[in-house]
Amino acid sequence: MINRDNNTDSVRQGIGAPHLWIEANDAVLRGLAHLLSNRTGTIGAIAEALTSADPKQLFAAELAVEAERLHSLLSLLRLMPRDLESNQEPVRPADVVADAAALFAHHERGRMTPVSMVDMEEAPPVRVRVSALVHALLVLLAAAAGEDGRPVSVRGEEADGMTRLKVTGDAVTGAGADAAAAVAAAILAADDGQVTADGITIDGPAFVVSLPSLRPTGH
Repeated sequence: MINRDNNTDSVRQGIGAPHLWIEANDAVLRGLAHLLSNRTGTIGAIAEALTSADPKQLFAAELAVEAERLHSLLSLLRLMPRDLESNQEPVRPADVVADAAALFAHHERGRMTPVSMVDMEEAPPVRVRVSALVHALLVLLAAAAGEDGRPVSVRGEEADGMTRLKVTGDAVTGAGADAAAAVAAAILAADDGQVTADGITIDGPAFVVSLPSLRPTGH
């Protein structure tokens, strides 16, 4: 059983010195995101200006493409810092899983194979902090893929008023899987207690994340 209260304290306060690095890392990521945002805006403005000059249209088009790529990278980068102060909001699990999968594609384990998303429209909306769910899913995706980057899938389900996300992979075994489930549960437990001790379970080769559904019972 996972002690939600103790894990919440661990996430919020850190355990020993490592939390100091985590906080510093988060601050650097936020600073980089701000600088990248400025650079993206500048590149986009230059590209728009260059488009009016015929000899430079080719370069302008390429510059616009690069600006869009930077914008996409920035969107992912903004998901990385912890955000314990933001409010919960209604979200579609399909959107959050897509964000987590896009981030995982830049993980050394995630570069080897894409994440398969199955029946995600079957997962009803939930109320969470997006960053908490994204970070918890990243932990589970990395654990499910294992060190050799095995195929991973995420399936959306609804059962008994709960939204369930099943993260399946051949590496969901042993103590490593138990540790990943505990860490992911701790991340989500810090989200105002939305996850109970059994909020993340292991069912065969799958982690199962259970969150209260916002869909009325019987709909």
